[in-house]
Amino acid sequence: REHSRARFQSKAEQNLAFGCTEIARLVSALELTRETTEFACSIFRQAQDRDLFRGRSLEGFAAGSVYAVCRCRSLPYSTHEIADVARCSEQALKNAYSVLNVELRLETAIQTPQELLPKFANELDLPQAARQRVRELAERASDEGLDNGRNPAGLAAATLYLSSQDHELSITQAELADVADVSIVTLR
Repeated sequence: REHSRARFQSKAEQNLAFGCTEIARLVSALELTRETTEFACSIFRQAQDRDLFRGRSLEGFAAGSVYAVCRCRSLPYSTHEIADVARCSEQALKNAYSVLNVELRLETAIQTPQELLPKFANELDLPQAARQRVRELAERASDEGLDNGRNPAGLAAATLYLSSQDHELSITQAELADVADVSIVTLR
């Protein structure tokens, strides 16, 4: 018991160890790389150095740090997917990410439908011909400026739906909306 208490010099050191362990667990559960763990831990350390944890959940900040890395590196993970393996609610994750993004001025990449398409197509097990049509539709939407100001997941789901209709695949709007984590109305 005394050894366990003496491991850390301060509460801040104990929080840092807890946060980095939680980040490593999340990254492992999401099957991401070791570099993701290191980047997320550095974001967590910066947040601790700026005293952003006061009155907030450490688990939320650990999950928010992982989501921040996903946004900075254009990895197609949603808050919902990360919250499923995290020890906090999706709302706590979103709140922590919002604080991290504002206070640390993270350089997050803008998510595009093209980045999300391979993941969605794999989940739906689309044939190669349908995948090619999806890429064409997404590029056309981007060229014509239809993706500006719209939810990238919704636009990706819409291109998947149009492609599935062209290739006479029996994929419903509800299935696509569930895979893309958007509402059916957004898909339409």
